[in-house]
Amino acid sequence: MESGLNEIHCRALSALLGYSVGTVLWPHYEARILARDSHTELTTRVGRGRATYHRADRSSRHLIVFGWKMVQQKSLGWPAASRWTSGREIVNRGYYSGHVDLLSVLAHAACHEFAHLLQSVEGKRKRGSVHNAAFYSLLDEMHREGVADEVLALLVEQCRDVDFDVGWAKGLEDSGALQGLGQASLRVPRGRQQKHERPKVEIEKKALFGESGSSLNRENAGPSVCPGDAVFFTVRGERITGRVRRVNRCTVTIVPDHPDRPGQYWRVGPDLCERI
Repeated sequence: MESGLNEIHCRALSALLGYSVGTVLWPHYEARILARDSHTELTTRVGRGRATYHRADRSSRHLIVFGWKMVQQKSLGWPAASRWTSGREIVNRGYYSGHVDLLSVLAHAACHEFAHLLQSVEGKRKRGSVHNAAFYSLLDEMHREGVADEVLALLVEQCRDVDFDVGWAKGLEDSGALQGLGQASLRVPRGRQQKHERPKVEIEKKALFGESGSSLNRENAGPSVCPGDAVFFTVRGERITGRVRRVNRCTVTIVPDHPDRPGQYWRVGPDLCERI
């Protein structure tokens, strides 16, 4: 019986989901959250089992847990992933243009749990009515504004950096897709490493992807481009041009001049793009 990805890889991917919450989702919504409650604190961590959830207490402390066994179950393929609400939402609501593979399912799981945080902060979570219209309005907004695409782009980038093949796509049951994962350089994250003053965001991210393969581990002096700059970068031998939309410490968001689909953009390392 297929067991999916091993525990080490699943823990690393779970920690990467927490990292995406702290580096993509929280910064995008920080001002909005703090305007509602300036004392909000957020912690993300890897769970021991399948349980994946958002929880808040009366002291404005929020916790998002990504269970490593959730990742393992979803790594089995679409039939297993479709048992999860977050998996079905991609198809039923047309997120990511309805395309499902392991990384899109995981990226959406991060968005799903963060939408519960927003729902809670904005007072739209009601007892007995968790997945309500207000929740899906927040989730739709996250995808419509492209923030969900940024989460997916981060996961794709980090896995691509270490040639980590996560395997399946909807309708594919290729038993060879998971071969060779034992040689990937993913490692178990140890401890919560990153903190912010207010709100506090603790993210398990140390040693996610080997010694030097990932941009999470590389020293970076900061990007040399600015929003609005015309730039180019190369993907699999193809030169892509576009304009810088957003600049973070480790990544640059670029809107291509000739997108393959509406709303498309790329998230690349600052050392991979050059001004035109």
